Amino acid sequence: MKKDLFKSKKIIFIIYFFGFLIGIFSFWKIFFSEKKKEKIGEIYFGLESNSNFLGRKDAKIKIIEFVDFNENRSAKVQKQLEEILNLYGKNISLEIKFLENGSGNISVSNATLCAGEEGKFFSYLEKVYVNQLATGELILSEKSLKNIAKSIDLDEKKFDSCVKNLNFKKKISEMNSDALKKGISSAPIFFVNGRSTKWTEILEIVEKQNFFIEKNLHFKFDFPFQNKIGNENAENKIVLFVDFSENESREIFKKSFDIANKNLANTSFELKFATNSKNPNSFDLAMASYCSMDSGKFWEYIQKISEVNNSSKFSRRDLTNYAKELGINEEKFNYCLYFGVTQEIVLQNFSESFDYDFLSYPILTLNGVPVDIQNLESKMK
Repeated sequence: MKKDLFKSKKIIFIIYFFGFLIGIFSFWKIFFSEKKKEKIGEIYFGLESNSNFLGRKDAKIKIIEFVDFNENRSAKVQKQLEEILNLYGKNISLEIKFLENGSGNISVSNATLCAGEEGKFFSYLEKVYVNQLATGELILSEKSLKNIAKSIDLDEKKFDSCVKNLNFKKKISEMNSDALKKGISSAPIFFVNGRSTKWTEILEIVEKQNFFIEKNLHFKFDFPFQNKIGNENAENKIVLFVDFSENESREIFKKSFDIANKNLANTSFELKFATNSKNPNSFDLAMASYCSMDSGKFWEYIQKISEVNNSSKFSRRDLTNYAKELGINEEKFNYCLYFGVTQEIVLQNFSESFDYDFLSYPILTLNGVPVDIQNLESKMK
């Protein structure tokens, strides 16, 4: 009986012991394979890469660039982008996405992602840009793609197979779909923290954002919506979608606002923003207007910018100066503007304006129906 008990205990011990060894082996395999996986990416400007992503996932300044190899503009701005990475790299992440735009473009994009599979995405991309500028060849031939791979010591067999089979065609298609959702049809286009940004503006935005990050400045915002005046239960509900970077929007605002103010007992007036992609100040102007809500000075700010007669006077510096003139906290206002705190509100406004099927702004509506400013007062109840 004792022998049997001892034998049973021995068997249980052996089972537990082997279970323990299997557990240690599994942990070792998962832990070290993950560590190895993390080290696949090259170090580029002091930042570790993971295929088409460079930098830390938790970086405060997130830049996405959409690239189209049918153009050499991405190649031309590469040096400036490298300068930004050198200056502010520790606070930046950079993600490269590709547009489809033809089979030739897909082949170059695919080859670059194939290089990323071996941890050399950015080295390969840089060589593509150098080749474009040196030879004028935008869509590189298969021979050129292979020569670049050879120059950065990629595994020839692996790379050739990846290129031949277009391994990343689906991923490129997904990137292209993302671009279409954002209204992008040509490149390069940059997004800084989710906000569409022209190349000429990136350095200014990154500098400002980096300033707040380095000073460890954080602000809480309260946006009690003040873009509406009048009687909530009014029979006359006026909604105006404006692009204040255009003279017509500013004029229609002044006229419709005056009409609403004369009839506030039976009227509500709501101001919303629609942006014009052709005017670089349009989006900033809309965001700045909503940023002024935090200080409770929305309508004062609107009145001030509606009196500006020159459409070129809406740079970020101008928008900040208008806020300062009203006694709005400059640092907090700039934080709101440069980090795009109110961009989601503006995008929501823009989306709502599509319901009216208009190709230009302003859009003036009375009880949900578009109306001309000349007929507004006569149509009111």
